[in-house]
Amino acid sequence: YSHGPMIELDCSEGLPTGPDGDLFTTAIPQLAALHQRSPHDIYEHLQGGTLILKEVCCLGTAQQLEFLRFLQWAPDGFISPQRSERHKVRIISTSTKDPLTEVRAGRVRRDLLSKLYDIPISSPPLRDRNEDIVPCAEEFLRLLALRRDQPVAMLSQAAKDLITEYSWPRNIKQLQAVLETAVSFYSADVIEADMLGEEIARFAQAGHDPVNGAGHNTIAPDLAVDNLVG
Repeated sequence: YSHGPMIELDCSEGLPTGPDGDLFTTAIPQLAALHQRSPHDIYEHLQGGTLILKEVCCLGTAQQLEFLRFLQWAPDGFISPQRSERHKVRIISTSTKDPLTEVRAGRVRRDLLSKLYDIPISSPPLRDRNEDIVPCAEEFLRLLALRRDQPVAMLSQAAKDLITEYSWPRNIKQLQAVLETAVSFYSADVIEADMLGEEIARFAQAGHDPVNGAGHNTIAPDLAVDNLVG
């Protein structure tokens, strides 16, 4: 699949839909010039490539039906009239919602999920695998230093403890953003706990996540901010 295009559709942004492949041709500008805009044309454009659908459970009813028809047309690839070899398209769909729950609730078509659920991979949120938080953070810092051509910033032990305890309601992208902000604001070889931003600081002071109430309370209850107010 390395020689074809990689196209990403964010289904949470309310992609348009319509007959004859408008879901794809409107969302993918490269397809707008196709004359027929049929599944064959779309597969021809994507051959050897990857189509990524982010938040696929957010597709509307009409969009799901259109996408299902697209998948049913050539689920395992197609034979191009101009070529004798078989051309395949890899489709990766992601969702922060449990697709099986969405099917049971009637929000996602069962037949669509059966087409997409060939190789399911579950990626638990950071709050459920806090042993991965520090390694992820250190890798982000390494890549950030490489991109900026500067020394790699290290995390102090207090900073490591704090990011491990925090529940990261916006998941890995929030961790990445917090670290990038810290590196941008402080020209320091070591990132300390007080450099991780206001939201993390409120967590450290209160002993719980101020956004969703989750997290490990490692601060004595009588010193928590909530108990001192008033």
